[in-house]
Amino acid sequence: MEMLEKQQQMMLGREQKQRQVFSCIMYSVVVYLVFFAVCFIERFFFHELDVLGGQEILFAEFLIATAVVVFICVKKLGTKLQS
Repeated sequence: MEMLEKQQQMMLGREQKQRQVFSCIMYSVVVYLVFFAVCFIERFFFHELDVLGGQEILFAEFLIATAVVVFICVKKLGTKLQS
């Protein structure tokens, strides 16, 4: 009986971890989609006015998006599994 409970706990833990990883991936996709949307908006509106610097701004925005993704994933995957 105890062995069965242990296996159920392990399966529950794996399922919760899979859900956490999936939500981390989905949040990452959303963050990078927002990043691309911001890039297109900047290109469309500000490129004609020559307001922004170009590649440096794009790289800085990409680094910010990556930092946000890392923060979200660490927060999501760092939470303890509840028994």
